[in-house]
Amino acid sequence: MIDLTNKTAVVTGGARGIGKGISETLAKLGAKIVIADLMEDKAQATAAAIRKSGGKAMAVQTDITNLASVAAMVEKVKADFGPVDILVNNAGWDRMKPFLKTTPEFWDKVININFKGVLNTVYAVAPGMVEQNSGKIINIASDAARVGSMGESVYSGAKGAVISFSKTLAR
Repeated sequence: MIDLTNKTAVVTGGARGIGKGISETLAKLGAKIVIADLMEDKAQATAAAIRKSGGKAMAVQTDITNLASVAAMVEKVKADFGPVDILVNNAGWDRMKPFLKTTPEFWDKVININFKGVLNTVYAVAPGMVEQNSGKIINIASDAARVGSMGESVYSGAKGAVISFSKTLAR
């Protein structure tokens, strides 16, 4: 079994759904969990549940589309839990619509959450990982990026960007 004792893991969108499952699993492996989520009440509830089950967790309301919000979250994490060892970019959002029924405002929202949010969080945590000469970044994409998805053209493109960015960053 993997031992993540004394490792700090930030999970974006960690308050519910897949992110909540990731947060709970990493906590069971011993990691200190930071739930970076826009929905503060749900993030607080998930963090409380992790603490109740014996884990260490905190919630930090974070707008991943805003670099200043992400930077403030990272500073809080460093102050309370130490450096970030693991970043899981899980947050995402979409509405299924045919492309011609979308608007530039819709494109911006989908791209900002699904791709720019990844850029912001990596930009904020990577310098610390380089400095400590260790760290893991896990970017959640979607099969929609590989094969396309009916009614998810902008989302598919944004997740494709996440895949390409991740491969390039790894090099």
